[in-house]
Amino acid sequence: ATSAAASDDSCAYILSAYARSICSLLRTADVTSSSQRWKAVLPSSNKTSPGSSETGKEETNRLDLSIEQGKLRVLWLFKTYSQARNAEGIASILKEIPRDGEFADILCDGFVKLKAIDRGFFARSNSLQRRDLVYMPFQFGLLEASNPPEYISVAAFIFQEVVRDLSLSTIYGDSEAGAGIDLK
Repeated sequence: ATSAAASDDSCAYILSAYARSICSLLRTADVTSSSQRWKAVLPSSNKTSPGSSETGKEETNRLDLSIEQGKLRVLWLFKTYSQARNAEGIASILKEIPRDGEFADILCDGFVKLKAIDRGFFARSNSLQRRDLVYMPFQFGLLEASNPPEYISVAAFIFQEVVRDLSLSTIYGDSEAGAGIDLK
């Protein structure tokens, strides 16, 4: 039984390291030189051969494709952690996602899965705390009017979680207008 537990711990460690490396690449994806780092983690069919001449537009298109592939890998990790009911794993990835509206879709997917696994996660988590959530709805542009309803729902969930912490209860303003409202 201890061998199985050690194997599960090793797998979780490897997946967490993989998630951090993908999120690190996503954070630097807008820097042209980082496209070389992206190429290293992509399937060989997406690599250019030495000496090939890519135009700036082709390079940008490849980088966009690389970002999409990175996002798919993060979504796969969310699914894997969700199936294992590993809320800490999902939270560790959520903390690493680059703070940009381009990644709002994967942030929302992660929060939906985290909420489905453990609605009370933030009451006891040390890996992703309520104070880490404070600015996420703004950093990821979740409140844009043109966003899908899921984004607004995730933003509402984040706001609700943040104000449950008494030390953060007035972080968005001192008002009792929404007191007692449970946003689901």
